[in-house]
Amino acid sequence: MIASYVWLEKFVPGLLFVAIFVAMLLEIGFRAVLRTSITWNTEFCRYALVWVAFVGSVYVRREGKHIQVVFLHEYLARHNFRIALFLINLFRCLAGLAFWIFLAWFGYRLSARTVRFYSSAMAISQYWLYFATVLCGVPAAIMEAGRIWRLFTGRYREPGGGPGEGDGEKPEVLV
Repeated sequence: MIASYVWLEKFVPGLLFVAIFVAMLLEIGFRAVLRTSITWNTEFCRYALVWVAFVGSVYVRREGKHIQVVFLHEYLARHNFRIALFLINLFRCLAGLAFWIFLAWFGYRLSARTVRFYSSAMAISQYWLYFATVLCGVPAAIMEAGRIWRLFTGRYREPGGGPGEGDGEKPEVLV
């Protein structure tokens, strides 16, 4: 089940990105050849881009391929400051957990308020635009909680990268 969810995290943003590309090509073709515009194109691309951003951000965080500033992290690891490294990793995980819970909760509240509002061209409820935050925030919060658990049990590894690639695949434990 988890493997299929991770596969969806990879597949959905790619599929939506291709759909945005095709929709934009259609729009260019319609304007160039038929001298008219597709009415639903802009709204579809906006909805799809929101989904690409949120679903993609969870996948990127899971894989550890997001932009990071790691000079302090690498310095502490190189000089064997394990307690400071533990505290920094704990702060990173707690901040991530708080962010994903905040995103899911307020995304839910916003999506619940916009159920009755429909897009003008596609007639799709704006609920689906904002519900992306819930569908991404909940699994990401669970992922961060698992990282916190592994941090305290001594099995925490920062994802992504191999040996010699930033701070990837280094075990960090308390003592």
